[in-house]
Amino acid sequence: MARLDLVVRNARLATESGERRCDIGVADGRAAALGEGLPQGAREIDAGGRLVLPGGVDAHCHLDQPMPAPMRPATWSGPCDVILSGKSTRRLPDIVSRSTVAE
Repeated sequence: MARLDLVVRNARLATESGERRCDIGVADGRAAALGEGLPQGAREIDAGGRLVLPGGVDAHCHLDQPMPAPMRPATWSGPCDVILSGKSTRRLPDIVSRSTVAE
């Protein structure tokens, strides 16, 4: 096995097919090995039984709610990018009708 840059120990790995306890080996920025008792990595993290979500993206956002100036988008490019990427359950007319953008 190639040298691992990072090993995340004692993880609860959640995927689309379920959950399992394992160590996760990372090499060159990508998951390279899953299992128990992986070799020592250059860096180690003990997940302590916490969930690890590979490729997980927090899609929770409140684009449709008014926000104070430091938090609301300065332009529509951010909300539009999210909608156009297909990663939002909102439609642009919904967002426009219920949102405010920094002035």
